Amino acid sequence: MNMASRWVRWAGIAALGAYSVALIAVEIKISQNFARHFFTDITGPVRFYAVNTTLSVFLLWSTALVFAGCFICTRDNGQHRRERAFYLSQVLMFGFLGFDDRFLLHEALGAKVAFSDALILFGVGALELGLLITLGGLAGAHRGRDRRYLYLAALFFALMVAIDGLLPREMVPRLSLEDLSKTWAGALLFMFACKIFYDRVEDLKQETHPEQK
Repeated sequence: MNMASRWVRWAGIAALGAYSVALIAVEIKISQNFARHFFTDITGPVRFYAVNTTLSVFLLWSTALVFAGCFICTRDNGQHRRERAFYLSQVLMFGFLGFDDRFLLHEALGAKVAFSDALILFGVGALELGLLITLGGLAGAHRGRDRRYLYLAALFFALMVAIDGLLPREMVPRLSLEDLSKTWAGALLFMFACKIFYDRVEDLKQETHPEQK
């Protein structure tokens, strides 16, 4: 096991340990009823309540996890420094996006500063584009199929932002179109990450066993 994978493993264990201690402390120091807010199941008036948000968050965090795998599978040397920085940036980006989708961070921020939350999402998209160009080598580093997944994801993301910022809230079927655009963008980004991970594993095999070419 290399240094990167050990670091990721122990960081994950430490984070889960701190999380567990914090929630136990909440129940002991405040009350079980208060702690129940953090442990409650997501329930509603229908069987598949919040299913699309659940799927969207799953896809975003899965994408972050796949990029973590890419980071671990890339050798820690000068030759791959920018590549590793890109993978780490994607872990942080999609980890944040999943957290935002689940806990409504950009909506809360938009309400606090009286700023359109669609513009905040646009800013996040611009940051991701910058990371793809500067660290990800979008112009040529990725193979053709990788880019097709990415371009389609960008199209659905732009559609989501446009619907959120331009269409009236009560318009039918605005809600479905906005949320499903987000889900399709997440699914395509997940496929983008999986394709990169597959290629990275194949490259690692060739680096380790060049006689198998």
